[in-house]
Amino acid sequence: MKKNQRSKPAPHPPCPAVQPPVITSSPVEARAHELYMEHQKQAWADCQSSSDEFDKSILTYSSAGLGVSLVFLKDIVPFANAVALVLLYASWIWFGVAILVTVFSFQLSVMSQEKHLEHLREYYLECKAESLNAPNRAASWVGRLKWVSGLCFVLAITGIIVFSIWNLAEAKHMSEDNSNGGPVNLHEGRKPLSMTPLEKGRKPMAITPLPSNSPAQPAAQNTPAPANQEKK
Repeated sequence: MKKNQRSKPAPHPPCPAVQPPVITSSPVEARAHELYMEHQKQAWADCQSSSDEFDKSILTYSSAGLGVSLVFLKDIVPFANAVALVLLYASWIWFGVAILVTVFSFQLSVMSQEKHLEHLREYYLECKAESLNAPNRAASWVGRLKWVSGLCFVLAITGIIVFSIWNLAEAKHMSEDNSNGGPVNLHEGRKPLSMTPLEKGRKPMAITPLPSNSPAQPAAQNTPAPANQEKK
């Protein structure tokens, strides 16, 4: 063995083999595979767009549902006369949960994309075979949160619809009872007129005094004299 002979460095481990696309000899099969890849890419883009629209719809309709329920209590059925308020409160909670979960899923989606980029770097640049199918917990939770927000939205809409129909039916029933001469609840109907207190009534007009220079008592001169003066 020669002294000047240097030891060769260990060869770098080859990157894991990636399955190449299927190459066929038939032009028809090759065209079919090309069309399949194009449609697969378009379908993936459509899925991403639908997911984004779903999140926007949940935020928009949940906020609108809260506003509609408040307008219903203000202009149609007063809060004091409303029934089944438990459904209304539950709907507000479900709307709020749907909004919060959707907003949180946005940030979780960013985390899942960052994790996916890390896996891509490890697999293609650092040749780590275990990164090919590495788990991405953030991405799995994004899918779960979409189901949670959608379920809360459906429950909230159902609660608002049932609450509105129930209260409209009660208001119609009360109006029919009042028109037919039924018993009227003073707490919900028109209040009776308040009685006017006596001390606030109209006072009698004051007597106007006569002037001092006019004959005050003309009838006093015609009055008969006393009996003892006539005898004199």
